[in-house]
Amino acid sequence: MAQAFTPQDELRFTLMGDQQQSEFYKRVSVSLGHKTCAEIDRHGASRKAALIAWDRRNPDTNTGLNGLTATEIDILAYCPRHLL
Repeated sequence: MAQAFTPQDELRFTLMGDQQQSEFYKRVSVSLGHKTCAEIDRHGASRKAALIAWDRRNPDTNTGLNGLTATEIDILAYCPRHLL
């Protein structure tokens, strides 16, 4: 049975360039996006900065469209309260 993804999930897939990935890959991606927000909620701005810095050191796997990092995309899609 196909998973119904939310508009936020679809935004993440688009910004990461993952629209054509498998459903399993997308489910894992969504889970990681929510985990990112939970970590930032728990540990604050310093954790957000550390995650973004790690993404920038690993651009082959952690950079989406327009140079946004995976962490920035997760924040935009799942926890916009942390944008600033």
